[in-house]
Amino acid sequence: MYCIRCVMPQSIHGLEYGFGAHDFPTSGVFEVEPKTCPGFLYRCSILLGHTTMPPAEFRTFIESIATEYHGDTYHLISKNCNHFTDDVSKRLTGKPIPQWVNRLAGLGNLVLVQFYVYIHSNNFSILTQRMGRSPFQLSPQPHTIL
Repeated sequence: MYCIRCVMPQSIHGLEYGFGAHDFPTSGVFEVEPKTCPGFLYRCSILLGHTTMPPAEFRTFIESIATEYHGDTYHLISKNCNHFTDDVSKRLTGKPIPQWVNRLAGLGNLVLVQFYVYIHSNNFSILTQRMGRSPFQLSPQPHTIL
């Protein structure tokens, strides 16, 4: 999996913060040394703004936002590392991350929505009736769909 910066695009008080998946209902937020996120290749940094928040206040801020980003809620399309970065950026600077950073997740969401609409449309019902089964059920014999 490739993620455009799994952590904040710039360091804040000498550390970068990221959000990743795990199987537990605990925080998936982590901190690393700048440009050293394990398992990812650093590509570039994008300056999103500046904060004058003191380190202790920022630590409290990160701990607070971490309660909203549990590792078992990570989803590649709807709640990934870039969504986390966007949320933090908006809260700190009032500005979102550039749209292109998370466009693959947006495209994935669009495909899922269109697929859902198709499945619940009359076209899918007609297809299912013609086949005598759902096209997603395995069949011992190959069938022509249309």
